Amino acid sequence: MNELFYKRNLRKYALHSLQKEYWTERYKKTPLNILKFILRVARLKLEFYFFKRIYIPYIEIAITTRCSLKCKYCSNYINTVEEKYQHSLTFEEFKTYIDNLLCNVSKLHALKIFGGEPLLNKDLGKILQNVLDNKKISFVYLTTNGTIDISENLISIMKRYPKKIYVDVSNYTLNKDLAPRLKTIDILNKCKQNNILTVFNESGMWTKTSAIKCYNRSHKEIRDYFLKCKLTCIHILKGKLYPCPKAAIFDLRNLYNTTPSPHSHIVKDKEYIDLSVPVKREQLIKFYSNDYYLACDFCSIIEDDKKDKIIPAIQE
Repeated sequence: MNELFYKRNLRKYALHSLQKEYWTERYKKTPLNILKFILRVARLKLEFYFFKRIYIPYIEIAITTRCSLKCKYCSNYINTVEEKYQHSLTFEEFKTYIDNLLCNVSKLHALKIFGGEPLLNKDLGKILQNVLDNKKISFVYLTTNGTIDISENLISIMKRYPKKIYVDVSNYTLNKDLAPRLKTIDILNKCKQNNILTVFNESGMWTKTSAIKCYNRSHKEIRDYFLKCKLTCIHILKGKLYPCPKAAIFDLRNLYNTTPSPHSHIVKDKEYIDLSVPVKREQLIKFYSNDYYLACDFCSIIEDDKKDKIIPAIQE
């Protein structure tokens, strides 16, 4: 088995599935948990080799590129998406992409729904109902920046799945300029009153995200950068599966085609999987086994993570 596929897929799935709550209670290395982890990995390998089953730990999908904020240092560069590239998924598009992705997958541990601001998508209710009913998906996370109240219709849908859905509310409360627009506390209280689980980062601090540019890294440097990256957010944007949200935005802006690079001679398959058609098992194995992406030549996440912390969501 390819070592990267093992680390990024089976091992990570086993680790996540041992956490009581995906983001709020981390795996603890007790002797019992270590034994459970070893046994779970062994089972996943057995099912992979003998029953051809694939388990995916985490996928996120941007159901809209539109946002209610214009954050100067947006980590996913949503603020750089021009009007001509803006897009919100219809329910039919969403269902097609998820069904095609999971047609040869046994289980997806966690699906994160975000944007942009997902509450701006008029089909969000149908989308939530679909994924919460999907037995292949174990947990669903709905991320919101806290500027739009959650409707009673959405509450009524989510409260029927008290152990499957989490509302992930971004913590922008340290930004006093946003105070008049934030409904963060109201959203958290509404979820609590309806027994809907929430995720809330108490620190809420950001770092400055560098402007997008080509760094002209060597082939080895690109590979090393990818292998050092801690970002494991496999990401869906406009019907394509990417290694991360940054790679999705870089491709959306056609940076690979328009920016001169010393790596233009490198022959490489597409850096995404097309979800408009059913995804084959072999495609997923190959995708999770890649040891570099040319998108890494435009990324600055490692350097940005070393910068001093700033208040969140500073507006342009």
